[in-house]
Amino acid sequence: EIFPVAGHDLSAGWKWQEIRADGSVKNTYFKALAEREKTDGLPHQGRKKLMGAAMKNWNRIRTRCPEETVQLTERIKKLL
Repeated sequence: EIFPVAGHDLSAGWKWQEIRADGSVKNTYFKALAEREKTDGLPHQGRKKLMGAAMKNWNRIRTRCPEETVQLTERIKKLL
């Protein structure tokens, strides 16, 4: 659930370093994001919708999650 959080604007009081250090991003920040974006009533708390919106900010995701995006890119390249 880190990519949807990374791709959205952070809520007031959220600090990216604290989000990255949190061992339970899903239960802390993703749930709060789903509530804020009013997707918490959708299947899987609206992951598909949240991720679609986050992908519009791919550069932000790359900046905030460099290791994960490099790994994802490498996995995609192997599939091609």
